Amino acid sequence: ILSATISSFSNYTTTTGYFCGTTITLDATLTSDLNGCPGDGIVIGASNIILDCAGFTIRGDGGATDAGVASNAGDNNVTVKNCVIENFGIGIIFDDSDNSTIFNNTIQHVNIGGAGATIISFSNGTNANISSNTIYNITADAGGGPIGISFSEGARGTSANGIIYGNNFSLFSG
Repeated sequence: ILSATISSFSNYTTTTGYFCGTTITLDATLTSDLNGCPGDGIVIGASNIILDCAGFTIRGDGGATDAGVASNAGDNNVTVKNCVIENFGIGIIFDDSDNSTIFNNTIQHVNIGGAGATIISFSNGTNANISSNTIYNITADAGGGPIGISFSEGARGTSANGIIYGNNFSLFSG
């Protein structure tokens, strides 16, 4: 079952059945690029989901607060892997997510805005695995320097047992 809310039409296209802004509630594998996303690229809408981009690109339109992949608060056991994410204000954001994995993604050509803006943000969760990601060609506006990976506690007060390993960062400026 594919669920999507369309609030306006634009020039973005895909042949996968997944569109920019799609909320997935079942495992999903991309079979083509998503281009020119005017908001979030893909939204995770349930626990126990695997998003496998299979090397395809999720490309935004440059919106400063848009994310390539966004996981709704409370979605647990989520995996995002094999994605190329570019031209968003945020690469991947997980909030309130336990036992989730961000693995083997490339996040590039991102211009983040404001102090503390982040490429991969994992907050207020436990047992995160953020590994084997490549992050490069990141710039920031005058509001502050870019943060590559943020793993922090929030309202729930816990961020524990995370693995952040083997990630590659290059070409940051801010």
